Amino acid sequence: MFEFIQDLVLQSTVVLAGLLFLLAVVLFVEKTVRNTFGVYRQRRYHLYEQSLLSQFAHEPLSFRPWRFRPKKWGDLRIIEFLLLDYARQFRGSLRNQFTGLFEILGYVDSEVARLRAWRWWVRAQAAKRLGEMGSRRAIPALRVALTDSNEEVWFMAALALAQIDRKTAAKAIYESLSCRLSHPNSSYVLEVVVGLGGEAWTPLLESLARQSETMRAAIVRALAELKSTQAVPFLLCRLKEERSPTVRVEVIVALGRIGDPTAIEPLRCLLTTASAEIRQAAVQALGRLQATEAKEGIRAALEDPDYWVGFRAGEALAGMGEVGRESLQRACASARIRASTMARYFLERT
Repeated sequence: MFEFIQDLVLQSTVVLAGLLFLLAVVLFVEKTVRNTFGVYRQRRYHLYEQSLLSQFAHEPLSFRPWRFRPKKWGDLRIIEFLLLDYARQFRGSLRNQFTGLFEILGYVDSEVARLRAWRWWVRAQAAKRLGEMGSRRAIPALRVALTDSNEEVWFMAALALAQIDRKTAAKAIYESLSCRLSHPNSSYVLEVVVGLGGEAWTPLLESLARQSETMRAAIVRALAELKSTQAVPFLLCRLKEERSPTVRVEVIVALGRIGDPTAIEPLRCLLTTASAEIRQAAVQALGRLQATEAKEGIRAALEDPDYWVGFRAGEALAGMGEVGRESLQRACASARIRASTMARYFLERT
């Protein structure tokens, strides 16, 4: 029995050693092949890059498509990567020449076909590259990709459309938010809205009422990121109509970040609202706006029963310079313990 166990252990050890050796050989071969292909790919890349750079020396610049025809195995993708690398660096007429080159060489049609792949990451990559190519020929296929059930594919298609056709793409993009994606990633929404820019207010307003609370909050955060005064009337309208406390807070924060003085009076009216979260956001926004005309309301907020409302009020007054300091001194001299304590704290800090 002992000899049997000893033989079994020995055989298992030999088998395990053999498997480890085989694995080491496979890894070595895989690494060698990958490195060899990497060197080959780099050489081919530089070869075509020299051809591309030589054409930049001619005036007027005009690319010769025949120089970018694949000659060896793997050249098709190598040329595509090269042209994409350079296309990202240019704008205007030179960028348009790159777009024409992508169309002539068939890269646009190739990526459009990949939008129908069964693997979602292939579809997402194709949409991303089409956006970088900038060809209007890809617009119909990218609009179809907006109906894709995968969020990553939708995101890449939306960004691509924003890059290619910002003015007319906004309506389709915002409609697809409510029609296709029930729980989209808010960071995706932020990037898409910022990518569309201020030219997309009308479709944004039309679609917002149909969006979920998470979506509305994400869109408002994106408007705050844009910091466009054109969004202020829309945000003030949302402030009146919005029923979600979360979205209302986001609207208030956005108004403070944009910095338009027309928002001061509506924000001042919120200092007496029942929600402590709303009062806190309003005080903070007024501080960012340097709203000295609202100093009395902010000074009264020092006495707020919610600690953080009082703290933000002191913070707002401390950031208003001499006017705010006078208000803090008046609060410090008052008989109200909460207000005087908070005012003293910020006076000492300033």
